[in-house]
Amino acid sequence: MRKIICRPSSLSGWRAADFSYPHPIAILLEFWNYRIMESQTGRMTELLDRVRALEERVDALEGATSSPDGSEAAGSVCYRGEINIGDATYAYEWERPTAHLTEASWDETMTNLAATAHPVRGRILQHLLHHPASVAELVEAGIVTSTGTGYHHLSALQSAGWIQKDSRGHHSIRPKRVVALLAIILAMEEA
Repeated sequence: MRKIICRPSSLSGWRAADFSYPHPIAILLEFWNYRIMESQTGRMTELLDRVRALEERVDALEGATSSPDGSEAAGSVCYRGEINIGDATYAYEWERPTAHLTEASWDETMTNLAATAHPVRGRILQHLLHHPASVAELVEAGIVTSTGTGYHHLSALQSAGWIQKDSRGHHSIRPKRVVALLAIILAMEEA
C-alpha cells in the first residue's frame, strides 16, 4: 500500500499522519492541503503582481524626462527663499528649464553677475540689505572712501539691476534681487 504524508497546515491542525491509500480522510486532507496551497499561491501571485506594478510606477517616475506641462526637458534649476531682514519680509522663487540655462547666451548674465564681484560692491550690498543708504551715508559708514567712489560702484550695481534709488537719493537692493543675492552667496560657500 502507498503511504501519503499530510503536511501540517495552519487550518487543518494535523501533524504528519500516515494513512493507507485510498483512505477517505487521507484524500480529504490531501485535497484540503492542496486548496490551502492553491489559495496561498494565488494570494502570493497577486501580491507579486502588485509589487511589480509598484516597481514599474516608481521606475517610471524616477526615470521621467518630461516636465509637468508635457514639454520635454532635462530638468530644471530653481532657487527660492523666504526671509526677514529688519522690518522687511522677502519671499521669492525662480525656476528655469535646464535647456534655457545651458543654451541661452550668458553674456548679459555674466555682466550682471560681474557687477557684484568687487569687494567694495559686496560691502555695499551687504550694508544695503539692512539699511537703504545715500552715497554720503555709505562714505560716513566707511563702506566707500569718497562720494565719487560711491557713485561709481552704485552706478555699476544699478545698471546691472541689483539696486534701485528712491526719490530721496537712498539706494536699496531691488526686492526681487534680495533672495537671488543671498542664493549666490550661499552657492559660494564650501559644502
